[in-house]
Amino acid sequence: AQLAAGLVITAVMLVANVQLGPYANKKLTELQVYALSAQAITLFYGLMLQINSTDPNHPGTSNYMNTVMTYLVFWLNFSVVAVPFWQAVPVTSESVMTRIKHKVFGKKRRPSMSHEEHEEHEAHDLDAEFAETAYHRG
Repeated sequence: AQLAAGLVITAVMLVANVQLGPYANKKLTELQVYALSAQAITLFYGLMLQINSTDPNHPGTSNYMNTVMTYLVFWLNFSVVAVPFWQAVPVTSESVMTRIKHKVFGKKRRPSMSHEEHEEHEAHDLDAEFAETAYHRG
C-alpha cells in the first residue's frame, strides 16, 4: 500500500510540476521532472516486485531479469545525481549541447563573431531569459 501511495503522490507531483513549471529557471524544472520520473519508475518497479513476490499463482521472473532491472533502476537513480554535475561543467555540457542544438535546428554563429564572443552572446541570452522568467513569476 505504501508503494502504491508513493507512486500516486509522485505521479500527481510530476503532472503538477510539468503543468506549473514552479522554478524560475527552465533547467531546474527539467531536472525536477527527471528526478520525479526516476522516482516514479523506481516505485513502479518496487510495486511490481512486491506483487510478483506475493502472488502464489505467478511463477516469478528469472534471476537474470531481476538483475538487469535492478541495474537499470540503479543507473537511472545514479544519473539523477550525475546529470546536474554534468550540466554544471561548461566545456562538456553547455558549449557542446549548444553546438549540437545549433546543428540540429540550424541556428548558426554570426560570421563576424569569434567563438568566445558567440559563447558570451549565448550566455547573455540565457541570463536575459532567466531574468524575464523570474520577473513574470513574481
